[in-house]
Amino acid sequence: MSLRQGKLLTSLTSDTGLKHRAVERQIRQYILDGVWQAGDRIPAEHQLSQQYGVAYMTTRQAVSNLVQSGLLQRIPGKGTFVLATTPTVPETHQRTSFFLLVPAFWQRLDPYYFPELLGGFQDYMAQEGRAVTILDYATADREGLLATTGDAPGAVVACLLLGKEEAHLADRLRDRGYRVLAVNRYTGRRSIPSIAPDNAGGTGLAVDHLVGLGHQRIGLIKGNSGNLDAAERRRGFRAAMRRHGLPPGYEGGDGFREECGYQAALKLLSVPEPPTALVCASDLAALGAIKAAGELGLSVPHDLSIVGFGDFSVAAYVHPGLTTIHLPLARLGRSVAASLITLAGDGLVSTEIISTQLVCRGTTAVVPPLPSSLSAIVPRTLAE
Repeated sequence: MSLRQGKLLTSLTSDTGLKHRAVERQIRQYILDGVWQAGDRIPAEHQLSQQYGVAYMTTRQAVSNLVQSGLLQRIPGKGTFVLATTPTVPETHQRTSFFLLVPAFWQRLDPYYFPELLGGFQDYMAQEGRAVTILDYATADREGLLATTGDAPGAVVACLLLGKEEAHLADRLRDRGYRVLAVNRYTGRRSIPSIAPDNAGGTGLAVDHLVGLGHQRIGLIKGNSGNLDAAERRRGFRAAMRRHGLPPGYEGGDGFREECGYQAALKLLSVPEPPTALVCASDLAALGAIKAAGELGLSVPHDLSIVGFGDFSVAAYVHPGLTTIHLPLARLGRSVAASLITLAGDGLVSTEIISTQLVCRGTTAVVPPLPSSLSAIVPRTLAE
């Protein structure tokens, strides 16, 4: 790192504003000072992230904004290049401000869900030449976007909903006069369209697949309590079990991460007649369930079948490969961006449910010949 870059890093980490805006200013200043000139390729975004000591998505947001303003240009397969030192924004794009509100500390909540969704969203907005500001809800509230009085500016806001709290904030924005789009299923009473993955249909596909293999005792490892995605996946699971005439009695867990899946599986497999298959609310929980099964002496899929949810990159690299439900996050992000632009033009935006798909790999198989024998190999201390 050069001395100049070291000074930039110091000034960035002490900046009191939003980090992506600070990164924008630093890159812009580099270009205005002539350090990077027209035609030069700037460092890759992951390199900038390391130099500035910020998250990758922070740098991506900053670079995308500069691309949209006409200062930089992305060339697929080659990199990002400096275009000019006097960027301009088309007059037609200055009339509307685009916002995406996300949960605070989203980087820590899920390492797979948010980056892919946000990547699809930002890529589409960049292709359309639209500048967008991504804020967490707390920052948006602090900067006045969620104020309850006054007239709303010419802005459209996409709200990524995790639970009731974010839905209530979306309601506040709508009441103030903002044009609002919900990301995930919105069930409130305001006139707010939503773009959501078919979570319920996804767990329904998982149950259908397992029933087709002969399983009848099927358990569910649930996601976080109060989470909209988790509630939809549980709803789809229970509906599918009823459709097949099966009791949805095997349920446990409270989270999407590996530890939750591990602990929930230990309990679900400790009953006198344990399930022969598990549907997990996330791929990470499924990895925890696989570990628990191994510790109990169960072979996956010969003794126990497991289905995840998400089809994250890790699903194809475990052994055996994880059968899971593909969650089209990049497509979801692009659909949100397209609908947000339509909403900005006062176009009609309808609620959209994006389909999920079953991806069969190696963790599901036909029901074991003697499923009741599973209880015999579960340690007595766990069953008590």
